[in-house]
Amino acid sequence: MDYGKILNRAGEIIWKHKVLWIFGILAGCGAQGNTSSYQMGGRTSGGGGYDGGDMPFQNIPNPFGNLPDTQVLLMMTILILVILVIVILFFVLGVYGRLGLIQGTLRAEASEEITFAGVHEAAMPFLGRAILLNLIVGLAVLGVGLVFAFIAVLGAVATFGLALLCIIPLVCLLVPVLWFVSIIIEQANVALVTEDLSVGDALQRGWAVVRANLGESIVMGLILMVGGGVANLIVSLPLVFAVLPLMAGMFAFADSSSQAFGWGGIGIFLLCIVAYLPVLILASGIIQAYIKSAWTLTFQQLRAVINPSSGEPLPEAT
Repeated sequence: MDYGKILNRAGEIIWKHKVLWIFGILAGCGAQGNTSSYQMGGRTSGGGGYDGGDMPFQNIPNPFGNLPDTQVLLMMTILILVILVIVILFFVLGVYGRLGLIQGTLRAEASEEITFAGVHEAAMPFLGRAILLNLIVGLAVLGVGLVFAFIAVLGAVATFGLALLCIIPLVCLLVPVLWFVSIIIEQANVALVTEDLSVGDALQRGWAVVRANLGESIVMGLILMVGGGVANLIVSLPLVFAVLPLMAGMFAFADSSSQAFGWGGIGIFLLCIVAYLPVLILASGIIQAYIKSAWTLTFQQLRAVINPSSGEPLPEAT
């Protein structure tokens, strides 16, 4: 497989057809929309507020004030529901953006005109199947993770923490396994669109393509993972400097030195985030567009390649 040709062609496609950046931004929603975690602190039975004692940052104002527990519970329930709706919305937008990038790349390779309306129209017939495909995989991964976490906690309690010494190597092994699964899913999504397959057939085709071209798939996965990670790290570096005034504000609240200084630090942090957010979203969208375009081109090449080790061609599309 000509890695350089694929990578160069992906760059040419997304640079020439900048409308694909929009779909890259949407595809990024699926990559970012389910990575946030939310943590709730405990409340005392008196219903007054947090009894922090000498806990750090105890002087940060309590956002709930002295609201009754029932009102706080209602507010947290609404917040959780809003978060759930946002996660679902981001998931659907992420799948839609991925489909748009696949269709855009295919249209570019066919020398067809690429417009947002045209790509949208071509992607919509596959949206339901693509959502189902990625949902099934996501739930399967989540289920495995929950089972693994349950076994880890149960083992740690039963052995007073000694089981964690055996679990840590398994966690290290699980990371490359999940990464390899992500490669299969990338190819399955492209197969679903390229060959107009059902969800089950797309998963089988994605696995068949990766299995028959195992070395090439792993190398391309490493290139895109490392390259994409470095690119995302570079565009995220300015956020590191934005955190500095936030930390200064937090420490000001912690030692009660100055409430005004604390709020000022938080305000500067928020201004930096708001100012840089459009740049970050655009840069991340371009990176996503490049990666998905490269995976689409990779599938097209690997689909036609005979596995040198087995000498067997890939199964024909049905």
